[in-house]
Amino acid sequence: MHSGTRPRAERRRVVRALLVLALFAPGCDTMCRKKPVGSAPDAGAEPAPGAVEVLSQGAEPRFKLELGRWAGLVYELETESDGSFGRSDMPPAKAPTSSLRLNVEVQRGTADPVVEERDGRKLRMVDERATLERIELSSPTAPADFLAKLNAAFGLLKGLTTRSLVAENGEIISVTTENVGGVVPPPEIKKILDEALSGQRYFPFRLPPEPVGVGARWRFSAPMEARGVKALQIADATLIALTKKTARIGIRARHQAPRQEVPHPTEPGLTATLANLRGDADGEITIDRLTACILSARFSSTSFLTMTWVGQDGHDQTATFMQAQVQRMRGHVGPRDDAGADAGDAQAGSADAGDASAPAATEDEDEDDSQ
Repeated sequence: MHSGTRPRAERRRVVRALLVLALFAPGCDTMCRKKPVGSAPDAGAEPAPGAVEVLSQGAEPRFKLELGRWAGLVYELETESDGSFGRSDMPPAKAPTSSLRLNVEVQRGTADPVVEERDGRKLRMVDERATLERIELSSPTAPADFLAKLNAAFGLLKGLTTRSLVAENGEIISVTTENVGGVVPPPEIKKILDEALSGQRYFPFRLPPEPVGVGARWRFSAPMEARGVKALQIADATLIALTKKTARIGIRARHQAPRQEVPHPTEPGLTATLANLRGDADGEITIDRLTACILSARFSSTSFLTMTWVGQDGHDQTATFMQAQVQRMRGHVGPRDDAGADAGDAQAGSADAGDASAPAATEDEDEDDSQ
């Protein structure tokens, strides 16, 4: 009976891991520039959790970057994610590449926000419903029959709807499962999905609280939890380019955590002591200036966790685990069949901003912006 319980637990762990990778695990493409944008975060200089601190307002002209979304606004987001996990003394296991497409409709916008007080902060939040329109896994090395079974299983999630609350500065406050296949899922399934979706809350993006220009820098910090590890994320953002319709922002983040007891990452039922955590993430994101919707993004993150535990043989063990994630995103504001200028301009901005070789905003563009 015990031998049957462990495989089931391992299968649930695999499902959770794949869901985390598929449903918005923060990450970035390995094509992200090697040279960091902006300066690296300074140890011991992080702002209070939830606060956004402007370190430099940048060059003139300066503009307020805002999240303006109205009830009925529709936007689309496509993501492609890769990930791997393993011990330092073993080859890492690579998860299949996941591709998904979300269609999002704003239920309550910035003119009629959801107002709540959380953790001592009064928040004005946009309420959004997202529908999973496509999800697909691919791998050049996985057996075709195995991949087909995975896609058949994940295909059941098509039509999944979620509700999100997004603060005025772009922070994702909460994400919860609404329906799967048009019905409310059983509590156990909802819990697994909500755990996977919670990764969206740690997306390292915030808007600054005051007007900024090209070269501006701001910093924020936020608590996070992943695989049972409680940590703090500290992120630095740099405004790289600003045009009439888009803003391109470089982001670097680090993760740090105190010594703590955590679930063992590969041995179900065992507890380990986290002795050291080193995590880094970097990338770029381009947003639509009118709505702050994502038009394109590239993120990569790596983390190294050193853990100690007592093995099933009673002996002390120590190992370092490595996790890497890569994510590419592309968005579109407005319905796909909308031939209006605004939707078309947003799509064009996405194409231009998504090119890693695209230059920063020219002086002419900035002058036009200020008029």
